[in-house]
Amino acid sequence: MWVNLTLSRSILILLLFLCLLSLHTAAQSPARDSTRRDTAAAPPPNLISRPSTGQPVPISKPDTTTDTTHRVSGYVRLGGSITDLSGTSVQIRGSGKGVSQTDSSGHFVIKAPPSSTLVFSHIGYLTTEVDIKDRRLINVTLDKEPNTLEQVTVSYGKQAKRDITGAVSKVDASSVHDIPATEFGQKLQGQVSGIQILQSSGLPGNNIVFRIRGAASLSSGNQPLIVLDGQPLNSDVTGGTGDINLVPPDEIESYSVLKDAAATSLYGSRASNGVVIITTKTAKIGKTSTTLDVYHGVQSIPSRGRPDLMNGVQFATFMQGFYQDKINNEGWVNPITRAPTIPTDYANPGQYGKGTSWYNQLIHPAAIDN
Repeated sequence: MWVNLTLSRSILILLLFLCLLSLHTAAQSPARDSTRRDTAAAPPPNLISRPSTGQPVPISKPDTTTDTTHRVSGYVRLGGSITDLSGTSVQIRGSGKGVSQTDSSGHFVIKAPPSSTLVFSHIGYLTTEVDIKDRRLINVTLDKEPNTLEQVTVSYGKQAKRDITGAVSKVDASSVHDIPATEFGQKLQGQVSGIQILQSSGLPGNNIVFRIRGAASLSSGNQPLIVLDGQPLNSDVTGGTGDINLVPPDEIESYSVLKDAAATSLYGSRASNGVVIITTKTAKIGKTSTTLDVYHGVQSIPSRGRPDLMNGVQFATFMQGFYQDKINNEGWVNPITRAPTIPTDYANPGQYGKGTSWYNQLIHPAAIDN
């Protein structure tokens, strides 16, 4: 009895579920038909209905296929001593199209609208924007970024300063250009830390003495190796620097000083006292430069350290007292008068006045120029 009742309930629940499902399906069919009719009746987005007939009318779109660009060319120059001018990116601002690269001479060609703006960018240089303004030829010069990594000359090439693990100092010749000097060592005095540059004597034309790591040898000399444009010069064990004094300091572009023992891996035992690498000025492609170096001044010896000399009156008075002491203490007799009298030259000191200071005549201020 209990089993029959359970089966009857299950059958009733199943029949009720089927009835509800059929009613739900019938209710959705008219809505779908109406949606299809509305969709079919709506005109396409590029059509409108004619007011009188209600028929769709096509709308004409503006013609965007017309080419309004023209050919723009020119040259890009990079500030500094750069020989290879390739790699500069040229593109239209606000658009990823029209990207062009300059060749080794800096030449570029690009198609762009006449009212657009060109953007020039190069690694290590400031980005520059230029309005075309219907021009067909545009020349641009890019300036270096102020925080660009400095390059130093090491051995026979150049490296970024951050890539060097040794102790290297670089001095740009432009920073010491205004120092009047006949030798490059005089311009480096006080410019590089860890190196002593001294004048060995006051003889005219005597060489400058360099000491990078102090006196390291008793017999083979302590001068550093001088390298001029990649060519090592022999250093004199007595303190000379060879033919380097024949190079005018104004023709030097930069100095690099290798101060630690790692320099021996580049130049061998000759670099045991350090290395001074000198790079001279060379011509730059596409750049004409004319310089005139002239200076005029007055040279003099500082008053500090000068000997304090006596004038005529003071010297005659001193000699008068000298002979008076000899007469009083030693019984000195004047060989001319055969009597204990002071020589006539010193008997009256006031007759000489201040006299002539020959020392001041030798070291008086004088003009200096090149």
